[in-house]
Amino acid sequence: METQHCGLWKKLFVMSDYLRDATEELNKTEFCELFNELTFSQFRAFRIIKFMTDRNPEGVTLKAIAQKLNVSAAAASGMIDLLVQKGVLERNQSQSDRREVCIRLTKEMKEEIDKVGEFLNCKIEELTTEFSEKEKNLLDELLEKLYQKIIDKG
Repeated sequence: METQHCGLWKKLFVMSDYLRDATEELNKTEFCELFNELTFSQFRAFRIIKFMTDRNPEGVTLKAIAQKLNVSAAAASGMIDLLVQKGVLERNQSQSDRREVCIRLTKEMKEEIDKVGEFLNCKIEELTTEFSEKEKNLLDELLEKLYQKIIDKG
């Protein structure tokens, strides 16, 4: 079925690639030191844990991470161990259940993410300089709806 929005995914991919390329530009600077040596799988795990801890700032369990990554607890544990060694994640005892360990981003990683966010916000501002405030607000509103749909599925 042909729709007027069938090319939307292509546009979203182009925008995503633009932001990823901009991040690569940032990686060549002194910023993003903690990102530099992550493999694709490690970055995917980091990204998933980042989104999970946005909802649960105290941290998330190994079991929840393994389920979200669709890997065994042992595989998730090994990946998390490497990310802990690299200073990306930390393990802490759960405040609600002392037997449980919660995983979250380190303070240093949160600071790196803030730097990347500021940089990418500047890139978006450059792209939208010719937009009116009304257009910027509409774009933000529509992207927020898409974002929430994706978040709600996870």
